Formats: sequence, structure tokens, C-alpha cells
Amino acid sequence: HSSVVVPGFRQKLMTYAKIDFKLGYLLQGHLPVRIMIKNPWTSAFTLTKIESDVFIFDGRGYNIKFGHVSYTEPVFITGGSSSYTPELAVAIEIKSCLAPITHLRFCLDSVKALFGDILMRADATLSVSIGDGFEVNFAYSEVGLPASFKPEVDTEARRSPFGLHAKVQEVVV
Repeated sequence: HSSVVVPGFRQKLMTYAKIDFKLGYLLQGHLPVRIMIKNPWTSAFTLTKIESDVFIFDGRGYNIKFGHVSYTEPVFITGGSSSYTPELAVAIEIKSCLAPITHLRFCLDSVKALFGDILMRADATLSVSIGDGFEVNFAYSEVGLPASFKPEVDTEARRSPFGLHAKVQEVVV
């Protein structure tokens, strides 16, 4: 595992992450994550490949391996700006949630225990195209990446106009 050191570069490229809990995705073995990428340079760059292991802080260290991201669609970031990636699929590697899920309750309990504001570590290999085509591959580790991990709110769900306890009565004619 090699790394690249850029002298004087102390800024973060990844500044925030959002993980959405979607049961249908979990049953397929992954969850969607979007990462805020910050471009500290004046020149635009394009992430052409992201490979990353994702770990979650458990109070003592980054001991919970959440999963792995492999993404190969271009993500363009203009110079001096920040932008969220599209949804990246994190292939879940939590032991109780490995596909095929045999005990859904254990898996859900494991995942729900992580809900809230969390800290992550991303050990990544990034392929980047900078400016007019300079391409570089480098190892990148982001420790202490703040993230939110929350159930997705279904904005399409409709409530009964009579409240949650409305009863439907059958009328016999």
C-alpha cells in the first residue's frame, strides 16, 4: 500500500459523507453514500475511479469495517469548490449483513446501532485527471470524516387525512 505525500498540503479532499439506510438496498448487499469532495486547487479535476474501504469509529478506533466502495463513473469538481458525488454503493461487509442475509433482525440491529452522526475512515485509491489531462493514481486516507447515517425519509408516503389511527369500516348495502 503506497501513499503520496504532497508537501504543505494539509487540507481534506473529503469533508462530509451522507449514508442513507434503504432496506431494499441493504437486502441487495449495499447502501448508498454521497461524499462531499472539496477541490482546494484553482484547476478543476475529475475523479475517474474511487476504490475505498470504509471503517466506522467505535469509540476506541476505526474497528468496524462498514464496507467497500468501487466507483468508475467520472465525478467532475470545479476549481476552488465543493460538490457531492453521485450515490456511491457501499458493499456492506458487516458480518451479520453479508449477503445472503440469513438473520435479518441481527443485521438490522447491527446497522441501527450505527445510526446518527458518526466518524469514518476511508482508505482509498483514487484516479484523478487534473486540468487538461494530467492523470495520477494515488493512495489517500481520510481519518475522522464526519458523516450522517440515517434512515431515508420516504417523502412520497402519504398519511391518512384522519391521522394514523383511522379505521376503515366496511359498509354493507
